[in-house]
Amino acid sequence: MPAAEDSATCDVSVVLPIYNERGHLRAEIDRIVAALEQSEY
Repeated sequence: MPAAEDSATCDVSVVLPIYNERGHLRAEIDRIVAALEQSEY
């Protein structure tokens, strides 16, 4: 089990599988960031 200070460095990880989605990537990242900013993460 990690120490308390180790677990505080990362609250959530987001994995975004993409393939040939270059044109949509920025919009998807913006949507993810907006959603995370509204959550407690």
